[in-house]
Amino acid sequence: PKLSEEAQVAVGEKYCDMRMRFQSGFDDLMNPDAETMMPRRAVTPRTLEDLIRLSTAHAKLKLRDEVLPEDVNEAYKLMLIAREEEAPESAAPVAPDGGDDALAPAGDAPQGTKRTRDVAFEGQAGEAGGISASRFKSLQTLVGRTFASLDEPQLSRGELLETINAGLLVGEPAFSEGEFSTGLDRLEEENKIMTVAETGAVIFVG
Repeated sequence: PKLSEEAQVAVGEKYCDMRMRFQSGFDDLMNPDAETMMPRRAVTPRTLEDLIRLSTAHAKLKLRDEVLPEDVNEAYKLMLIAREEEAPESAAPVAPDGGDDALAPAGDAPQGTKRTRDVAFEGQAGEAGGISASRFKSLQTLVGRTFASLDEPQLSRGELLETINAGLLVGEPAFSEGEFSTGLDRLEEENKIMTVAETGAVIFVG
């Protein structure tokens, strides 16, 4: 697929936005009074190439021979997720019965108590073949980060699971096959990925 004129403009706008995001993050690091002290990853010409490549891949998945601004927007959101920055739109996971204490605001319980409940709930969800809200969010971030680092937006299920578990933080339990399968089903329902039953491949949509 080739970039349309509108898509070329969109690519330039999103790239400039990421440059400004990086600069604002750098300014925060130089300011000792800043609330946010987490450095952001540098934005380079390689970042621009990645944005174009992901936009083209998204258009290809939609069976189009031309890249549209909506393809650029999806690629942009994916890159923000992979860079662990706030995406323009985010869907907050909803508790099944509205009674999950782990999803309550932080002010409703002490931090230590909340973390203990999260861990306990995650363990129960993994054993039952389901996935908790926090684990699903982690899986979604790792899936986006994994595909953002690839030239082709497609991986086998086994390779994707292995890569995701390798990217977990120290001390964070690996995703079980049950959690992984449930998480992929939810991502497919949200039109974030596509799975090919015949080959077991997972295709990233955005």
